[in-house]
Amino acid sequence: MKDILLIQDDRGVGQATVRILKVRGFAPPTWIAGVSSIEFTDNILQGLDINESPVQVDLAKYAIALVDGNLKIGVAHGWTLVPKLKKAGLLCIGMSTMFFAEMAAAEADYVIDPMDFPAFSEGDFRQIYERACAQRKSGS
Repeated sequence: MKDILLIQDDRGVGQATVRILKVRGFAPPTWIAGVSSIEFTDNILQGLDINESPVQVDLAKYAIALVDGNLKIGVAHGWTLVPKLKKAGLLCIGMSTMFFAEMAAAEADYVIDPMDFPAFSEGDFRQIYERACAQRKSGS
């Protein structure tokens, strides 16, 4: 199985999302809070952790990205990252309370309110995750 990438700059929402995924039986996601560049070199994303320290993220390891819409850490909002993440082969789930339209316009595969993630993770998320992993494995 491939890993989950969480891009979330709100510490409370990030911690809750990690906790929910662990309770649902998923491995803890790689959690970054933003990016220092929207350009990827050799499929490596230049991320920033919650303390704004640099983190290199090899996108080949991931099937799904959970992306906050309004990132305040780094150089890009979530809706500017979604098309690039999708081009790298990740299924993108936009998580935003205010930027549904922007995330949908960026062609996030799903857009949800982060407060709805507990129910979403209990319902459709596992099938979406398994489908994304299968697509990454087959290279499509």
